[in-house]
Amino acid sequence: MIVTIEGVLKAKKESSVIVAIGGVGLELFVPLRTLHKLGSEGDLVFFFTYMHVREDAIVLFGFSTEEDKLMFLSLLGVSGVGPKVAMGVISASTAPELAGLICNGKDSALTAFPGIGKKTAQRIILELKDRINMADYGSGYRAYVSAMDSDLSEEVTAALCSLGFTRAAAIKAINRLSSEDISNLSSVEDFVRELLKRSL
Repeated sequence: MIVTIEGVLKAKKESSVIVAIGGVGLELFVPLRTLHKLGSEGDLVFFFTYMHVREDAIVLFGFSTEEDKLMFLSLLGVSGVGPKVAMGVISASTAPELAGLICNGKDSALTAFPGIGKKTAQRIILELKDRINMADYGSGYRAYVSAMDSDLSEEVTAALCSLGFTRAAAIKAINRLSSEDISNLSSVEDFVRELLKRSL
């Protein structure tokens, strides 16, 4: 089993990278968050890896942190969640934030991720809530703005994601709102309109 890979970055593709090790080029599928942070071709790179074996192929997945790999494997263990969906979720959010959403039973927030419908979100929470240990994800999980109702913040986040925001960008935008801003806005539409205006 290949658990880590260190080598030279040879190429970056749409959802994967080519890493050269001792004259051999390996293709690793990586989260988009990781892909966008990688440097230039020729740089030394390191990944925590998972080798997924199918009848017709052996696929390598690479992660910049052990937390991302742990969350990816946890999602793969959920009935009906395959590598493509799990990678899409990891691409859209950090592992600590996902762990927080799952442990707090936020199925409505999970449905904002690509490939995750209501039933799948509920299944993820049902199967993982008691298995996830937040201590494994450090202190990276940050709740939504304390002055804003959590259910409302999740609805606003989902609305922004449907308009093209990444989950991380949506939460970052919400967290920039002051208490005064929040008190002057009431509906999801009001928040989305204000946040879109600020992003222009």
